[in-house]
Amino acid sequence: MIYTVVIESRVEHDLRGLPPPPEVSGRLPDAADMLAGNPRPRNSKRLSGALTGLMRPRVGRYRAVYSVDDAAMAVRVLGAGSREVIYEPMVRRMGG
Repeated sequence: MIYTVVIESRVEHDLRGLPPPPEVSGRLPDAADMLAGNPRPRNSKRLSGALTGLMRPRVGRYRAVYSVDDAAMAVRVLGAGSREVIYEPMVRRMGG
Protein backbone atom coordinates (compact mmCIF):
# COMPACT_ATOMS: atom_id res chain seq x y z
CA MET A 1 0.00 0.00 0.00
CA ILE A 2 1.31 3.42 -0.93
CA TYR A 3 0.51 6.33 1.38
CA THR A 4 0.27 9.92 0.23
CA VAL A 5 2.95 12.03 1.95
CA VAL A 6 1.98 15.65 2.65
CA ILE A 7 4.77 17.95 3.80
CA GLU A 8 3.45 20.99 5.65
CA SER A 9 4.68 24.35 4.34
CA ARG A 10 6.29 25.03 7.73
CA VAL A 11 8.59 22.04 7.14
CA GLU A 12 9.98 23.71 4.01
CA HIS A 13 11.03 26.59 6.27
CA ASP A 14 12.49 24.15 8.80
CA LEU A 15 14.54 22.43 6.07
CA ARG A 16 16.07 25.71 4.89
CA GLY A 17 17.71 26.07 8.31
CA LEU A 18 19.43 22.67 8.13
CA PRO A 19 22.92 21.91 6.79
CA PRO A 20 23.14 21.51 3.01
CA PRO A 21 23.02 18.09 1.29
CA PRO A 22 24.13 15.44 1.61
CA GLU A 23 24.41 15.98 5.39
CA VAL A 24 20.72 16.42 6.12
CA SER A 25 18.42 18.44 3.95
CA GLY A 26 18.81 15.88 1.17
CA ARG A 27 18.22 12.92 3.50
CA LEU A 28 15.05 14.18 5.20
CA PRO A 29 13.06 14.38 1.94
CA ASP A 30 14.33 10.86 1.16
CA ALA A 31 12.99 9.77 4.55
CA ALA A 32 9.63 11.38 3.72
CA ASP A 33 9.51 9.44 0.42
CA MET A 34 10.29 6.24 2.32
CA LEU A 35 7.25 6.85 4.55
CA ALA A 36 5.00 6.51 1.50
CA GLY A 37 5.81 2.82 1.32
CA ASN A 38 6.12 2.18 5.05
CA PRO A 39 4.72 4.82 7.43
CA ARG A 40 6.08 2.95 10.46
CA PRO A 41 9.69 2.02 9.63
CA ARG A 42 11.97 0.37 12.18
CA ASN A 43 13.87 3.63 12.82
CA SER A 44 10.62 5.39 13.72
CA LYS A 45 9.34 5.93 17.25
CA ARG A 46 5.94 6.81 18.65
CA LEU A 47 6.07 10.07 20.59
CA SER A 48 4.46 10.62 23.99
CA GLY A 49 3.32 13.45 26.22
CA ALA A 50 2.04 16.50 24.35
CA LEU A 51 3.02 14.82 21.06
CA THR A 52 1.13 11.56 21.64
CA GLY A 53 -0.16 10.15 18.37
CA LEU A 54 2.77 11.51 16.36
CA MET A 55 5.84 9.65 15.20
CA ARG A 56 9.39 10.47 14.27
CA PRO A 57 12.08 8.73 12.22
CA ARG A 58 15.73 9.33 13.08
CA VAL A 59 17.96 10.69 10.32
CA GLY A 60 21.34 11.09 12.01
CA ARG A 61 20.99 13.90 14.60
CA TYR A 62 17.80 15.07 12.94
CA ARG A 63 14.14 14.18 13.31
CA ALA A 64 10.99 14.62 11.26
CA VAL A 65 7.73 14.65 13.21
CA TYR A 66 4.72 13.22 11.41
CA SER A 67 1.25 11.76 11.78
CA VAL A 68 -0.24 8.72 10.06
CA ASP A 69 -3.87 8.50 8.97
CA ASP A 70 -4.42 4.87 7.96
CA ALA A 71 -8.04 5.43 6.90
CA ALA A 72 -6.97 8.11 4.40
CA MET A 73 -3.65 6.36 3.67
CA ALA A 74 -1.82 9.62 4.33
CA VAL A 75 1.31 10.69 6.17
CA ARG A 76 1.52 14.35 7.19
CA VAL A 77 5.04 15.65 7.96
CA LEU A 78 4.58 18.39 10.55
CA GLY A 79 8.11 19.44 11.42
CA ALA A 80 11.81 18.73 10.96
CA GLY A 81 14.95 19.75 12.79
CA SER A 82 17.78 18.68 15.04
CA ARG A 83 16.88 16.42 17.93
CA GLU A 84 18.02 19.09 20.38
CA VAL A 85 15.42 21.62 19.26
CA ILE A 86 12.58 19.96 17.31
CA TYR A 87 10.29 18.82 20.11
CA GLU A 88 9.67 22.10 21.97
CA PRO A 89 8.53 24.01 18.85
CA MET A 90 6.36 21.04 17.87
CA VAL A 91 4.60 21.12 21.26
CA ARG A 92 3.91 24.85 20.71
CA ARG A 93 2.63 24.20 17.16
CA MET A 94 0.33 21.47 18.45
CA GLY A 95 -1.08 23.86 21.06
CA GLY A 96 0.39 22.04 24.05
